[in-house]
Amino acid sequence: MKFGIKHFTGKTIFLFSVFFASFPGFSAETQRCSNPYLATDFNGAIIEGSKAELLEAVQRGQKIRVGWDIDFNKDGISDLSHWSDADFLSVWEGEVFTQIKAIHRQIPVRGTANIKLSNPFTEWRGMLGSNGKLSGVFSSGERLPDMIARIFWCSPQKAYKNMQPENE
Repeated sequence: MKFGIKHFTGKTIFLFSVFFASFPGFSAETQRCSNPYLATDFNGAIIEGSKAELLEAVQRGQKIRVGWDIDFNKDGISDLSHWSDADFLSVWEGEVFTQIKAIHRQIPVRGTANIKLSNPFTEWRGMLGSNGKLSGVFSSGERLPDMIARIFWCSPQKAYKNMQPENE
């Protein structure tokens, strides 16, 4: 059976959650870095740091870690969170963009706290921007509509430090 949008009741959730795998299972709520270079909210507005700070870090060659939350039901609370190293960075017209490493498509199963990998294998590649946009494409050529995500651009040392349990 071929999976597609018609097979799921949460069309948007299916589209934007099936493409993430291989990321640590930390929520951005608990893994936020201290003093991010830049953080944007679910509307793409800057909530911490600045684009100038992020651009300066990129120009200095600093390693950067990105975290992003997706709010499918638009209630202001993250429904799905991911973190990844920003290995490939581009600066265009004053914005910073990073490609997310290719991953195996995954399918969250609502109400079960479970995520399954797609079968057959399908690869997803994504892009995050300092403008708050998330975009992606599957190896089949299927493109996902751009969406706004809450995005954190951090120094890896700050992000990893905050991943430690509070009692350490």
